[in-house]
Amino acid sequence: MSAQSVEGIMSSVIQLEKAGAEFYRRLAGEAHLPAARDAFWSLAGDELNHQKDFAALAVTIKGTGLSLESSINLAEVMSIVVAKLRNVMQGTELVNMDEANLKQALDIGIYNEREAIRIYSELLTISQPGFNVIIQRIVEEEKKHLSALENIKAQRLG
Repeated sequence: MSAQSVEGIMSSVIQLEKAGAEFYRRLAGEAHLPAARDAFWSLAGDELNHQKDFAALAVTIKGTGLSLESSINLAEVMSIVVAKLRNVMQGTELVNMDEANLKQALDIGIYNEREAIRIYSELLTISQPGFNVIIQRIVEEEKKHLSALENIKAQRLG
């Protein structure tokens, strides 16, 4: 277990949500299937709202010196997830959203949502007024994202 700065974690979380929103916007713009396109636009909007929520939380904890004990380095994990999302978006793999690329995109989204749930669940141990309520809501929304992506994958790709 190591103590980690919550301010630093919030900065990383905001970057994770920004990368997630960019990823889903790109997928929405490239998806040919209306159901997938609509789902990706919805996910992008949610990620943008999460980014705003985390930015507001960062303001409320600024200067508090709040720290979090965790067995995982949250900032490092988020950095890896963000790097994976950005690397995929820089490549050409998703330019043609055929079935194989849709599967890859869904797998990346599923991975991202699982990691977000894991990371944000760690934040629930922070004792700060109003903080946990917002984090719990975001965790529940990320679980819905995961379910939506898994459903699209099951329906489209079996």
